[in-house]
Amino acid sequence: MTDELLDFKQAAEFLRVSDKVLMKLLQEENVPARKIGNQWRFSKQALINWIAEGNSRDYTKKMRDDT
Repeated sequence: MTDELLDFKQAAEFLRVSDKVLMKLLQEENVPARKIGNQWRFSKQALINWIAEGNSRDYTKKMRDDT
């Protein structure tokens, strides 16, 4: 299998964010993920593509505004 699947903890580590931030991203952004049963699964390549296509400045400003 060429596309590595990550669980929630692995995805947070891969993105270098806390569990709380990843959950917020799942709720507010179009993070490529699937919930199977009660567990999240992430394609590593889809996360890379999502990061490459996004605008992190918008999210950073939003996080500052929310605090």
